[in-house]
Amino acid sequence: MVVVMLPYHSPSNSRLPLMEFPPQQQIAADDDLMDIILHRCVELLTIRDFAKCRVYAIACRKMYSRHLWPLQALAVADVLAAGKRLANGHPDWYAILLAEKYAQLDALRSNFMKLIYLLDPRANKFPFSHSAMESVMMAWRVLSDPTSKEKYDMEVAAPATFYTLCPYCHYIIEYEFVYKDLCLQCPIC
Repeated sequence: MVVVMLPYHSPSNSRLPLMEFPPQQQIAADDDLMDIILHRCVELLTIRDFAKCRVYAIACRKMYSRHLWPLQALAVADVLAAGKRLANGHPDWYAILLAEKYAQLDALRSNFMKLIYLLDPRANKFPFSHSAMESVMMAWRVLSDPTSKEKYDMEVAAPATFYTLCPYCHYIIEYEFVYKDLCLQCPIC
C-alpha cells in the first residue's frame, strides 16, 4: 500500500488528503499525483512564487525521477529566482547559471548546457521558460568571454573595507579602503 502526503496550499484545504492506493492502481494514482503537483508548479510560477514552486518541483522530482517535467519546472524556478540584482545594480550571472561565484569556464559551460536543454521553450511548456532561457543566454554571453568575465568580476567585487573606532562616541564604523590613511569624521558625531 502506498501512502502519499504532500503540502498543498489552496483556499479550500491546507493539505492534500492522505491517499492510499492498492498496488494495481498505483501507476494511475502516481500519474494523477504528478499532474496535481505539476499543475501546482504552473500556478506558482504564474504568480512568480519561485520558492514554493521549487519545493513542489523537488518533491515531484524525488517521487518521479524518470520524468523530465519536474526538472524543467525546477530549472525555470531556480533561474528566475536567481535573477535578482546585486547591490551595485548588476545581475548575478553566476547565480543565473546556477554556478558558484567565480567558477571556471568548464563548470559554467556544463551548467549552461544543462540549462539550455531543460529550458528550451520548444520542449519546456512551463510559464516563463522563454524568459529564463534568455537570462541564461545573457549570463553565458557575459561569462564565456574572458575579457567581459574579468570586467564583470571586477565590477561586482565587494570593495575592500576596514573598521575603525570613533574615539568620541565609541561606535565601530566601516569605511572603504580608499579612506585608509585619511583623517575621518564619524558620521554619528
